[in-house]
Amino acid sequence: MTALGWYLGGLRMAAFIMMGAGLRALFGYWVASMNTLSLVLVSVPFAQLLIGLAQAVMPYTWGSRTPPMSFALLAAARILA
Repeated sequence: MTALGWYLGGLRMAAFIMMGAGLRALFGYWVASMNTLSLVLVSVPFAQLLIGLAQAVMPYTWGSRTPPMSFALLAAARILA
């Protein structure tokens, strides 16, 4: 993470990231923060997969009627793309 911070934000960003990681380790929150990071890294792609699957299946199951939620999903997809 520090190398990525250095690449994207320079030396000050890398120092800030290193300080944050050091404080987490010093205060004993390292394990809890790594558990949180692993949960986020697994759950976010899984949720995106489910939303994408819903976007692909809903038009076929609803027929010619367009569900109201598909407009919101399409708008979100256009913003993120």
